[in-house]
Formats: sequence, C-alpha cells, structure tokens
Amino acid sequence: MPPSADPGCLMVACEHDPVGTGRQIELTAVALRDAGWRVLVACVSAGGSLASRLVEAGIEVSRLSHRPQPDASALPRLLGLIRRERPAVVLGWGRETLPAVAATRLLASAGGLQRWRHLHLLSQPPRGRVEIAAARAADGLLVTADSIAGACGALGLASRTTVVPPAAASFSERGERSQLAVRLGLDPAKPWMLCVAPLVAPSRLERLLWGIDQMGVVRQDVEYVIVGRGRLRRRLQRRARVEEVDGWLHWFEQLPCLPELVPHVQVLFQPGSVAYGGCLPEGLAHGIPAVVTDSAEYRELLGDDEAGRLVPTVPESEFARRAIELLENKQAADACREAARKRVASIFEPTKSLAAVVAAIQS
Repeated sequence: MPPSADPGCLMVACEHDPVGTGRQIELTAVALRDAGWRVLVACVSAGGSLASRLVEAGIEVSRLSHRPQPDASALPRLLGLIRRERPAVVLGWGRETLPAVAATRLLASAGGLQRWRHLHLLSQPPRGRVEIAAARAADGLLVTADSIAGACGALGLASRTTVVPPAAASFSERGERSQLAVRLGLDPAKPWMLCVAPLVAPSRLERLLWGIDQMGVVRQDVEYVIVGRGRLRRRLQRRARVEEVDGWLHWFEQLPCLPELVPHVQVLFQPGSVAYGGCLPEGLAHGIPAVVTDSAEYRELLGDDEAGRLVPTVPESEFARRAIELLENKQAADACREAARKRVASIFEPTKSLAAVVAAIQS
C-alpha cells in the first residue's frame, strides 16, 4: 500500500515518442495511479506525444517548457509545482533530467521546503561529473538492467540501486498497413525497417546509413523509417544524399502513429547508444527481430543473439549482413520471434515489471 492516504508522486520527464522511454513513463504513471498514488507528470521539454497520451490515459500533466531540450528555464516552474503539490516522491526519468531534479531539490532545501524523496529511473548509466553528482544526491536509483547497476556500483552508488526490468507491453493500436503506407509515404508491398533515436552523436546514425548503403547492393526493395529529433538532422540527410540512399529513407521528427506502425515493421535497427534501444521493448512484445550494435544494455534486452542480432562496430558490413539474414531467412526470423516471446514471459512481463517499479517506489 502507498505510504499515506493521498500520496503524491511527481514524475519529471522529457517529452518522448510513444515507444521506448515514453511508453515506459506512460505505463508507470498508470500503474502508480492504479496502486493508489496521486500522479502528476511534469514535462520539462517539448516535441513529443507523451503528454497527449498521458492526458488520454487520465494522468494529469504539467508542461513546464516549450524547448526541445531541458534547461535551467524549467527549474523555477518545477520548484513552484513542487511547492504547490507537495509530493511525497519525485521520480525523475532518464539521464537528461538528473541535473534538473537534483538542482530543484537543492533550491527546495534552501527555501525550507518540506523534504521529499528523490528517486530516479535510469536506462543508461550516468555520465559526466554533473550527472554522477546528481545521481549521488538522489535517495535511490531504479535501473533497468544488471549492467547499469554494475556501472552505478563502480561509481559508489551500489547501496541505493534497485534493478527493475522494463515492461515489454504490446500496443492495442494496430493500423491497416495500406492506410499507414498512404499516411507515411511508404510502399505497402515492401519490407519496412524502423529506427527510433535522437539525431545526436551517441546514436551513431552514420553507421545506420552505411548499413543501408551496403544493404542496397543486395536488397533495393526495403524502406526505412527514421524517427527522431536533433541537431544532426541536416548533416545526416546530406550524407544520405551523398551516399544515394535518401530515396529509401523516410525521416520524421515525431510520429504519433508509432503504436500503429510498429506491428507492421519487419526489422528494428539501433546502431548506437539510445535509451531502451529506441523501441526494443515494443519489438520484443510484438516479436520483431532487431539488429543492434553489441552492448551490455542491448544484450540484456535481446539475449545473446536470441531475439535479435548483436553486431560489432567493425566491420560495419556486419550490420547489413545480419539485417539481410533476418529478412531472407524465415527460420532465423521465426527463432527470434520465439525467443522474444520467451524473454517477455520470463523477464519483461508487463504486470510483473510494473509491479516491481511500484514496489520500489513504495518501499
């Protein structure tokens, strides 16, 4: 049971697409509400569809910024919101909100505001002095994988870290393939591949463009959907034109119909470091094979070449080779789908995963 008659949980998050991080925030907010918490979500950036989906789900949302990235301008509004709502717990979400929540807590303490617990959920280890200092100031860290707990332990944070696997929940929305093709400018007869990632350096999307170029030598009947915002957009699009693959690419800064699109995708791509691999939990839930750059976080989601293919950074041709394998080898793709089903049932089952998050917050 919650710790008081009307406990408040303020979730602090950036705006996101309705997959990956955005989907986990949405599921957690609903789970907390159903467990008896009064939930409010503060969005400290703009540009996604998370806030709209939360409102549709009956969750109260406070939009604190119209900027695409969180910055200091949201701090006074966040502090004012905490003064007004008096939450028992502030649950920050993701590395990008760590400094903001820690700074707000310092301001609140200096102003004599009643103390609240700061918990933070991380799907990637904190990096840099500012993030690490903010993580150390939190009362507890909820992390999505053992590898992240190990990285936090190396920073001296082991005593306050709890592992809570993400929820691999499928979407009830499923659009008609022909209608989605018209809306998005795709060919319904061709295979579709999807990458959801911010257009920033750690996403390594230049590696994806190279892989698409390599795939084009063998398969020119594939269409690629890339969903993400970021300062590298023009550079990546220019590179796609130089490599003559832009005719196969469909770029979207945001795509509210992602829940309808995901079930129709044949393969997911993730060439770099992105929270939840962009939409790997949804891929597991729908049995969609993925090709990702090998990392500890992705390995814990997909298993060791079980629900997808983990490829080394070099040679870069491996990215294309393994994607073609999943497109052309039905037996390999079916094995990935079966492995995904088993991993969801044993590790990422939504009810159990969300119950673990709620229990960690309530403890």
